[in-house]
Amino acid sequence: MNTYEQKQADRKARLEAAAQRTNQTIEKDGYQVIQNVDENRVQFVFPGKPDEKTRKILKSHAFRWAPSQNAWQRKLTNAAIYSAKLVIRDLDA
Repeated sequence: MNTYEQKQADRKARLEAAAQRTNQTIEKDGYQVIQNVDENRVQFVFPGKPDEKTRKILKSHAFRWAPSQNAWQRKLTNAAIYSAKLVIRDLDA
């Protein structure tokens, strides 16, 4: 298999894995983390406006406020899932 064929096979495997994603919600102390497959987003939902430190952490990991969803979110990718884990780590620290 040449390099091009290998890249195509890897891409196909990633797309198939992404297609298997399901909606998931993690309840944390004071917020929720949602893998929203329907909206194709990773979302953080808070009961009110988060404090400045929390907003800074979210922004530093490319999460943006979406008033239409009432959530901090970014497109659902492997990188976004990894960033969400880093946000959770920072918020729980």
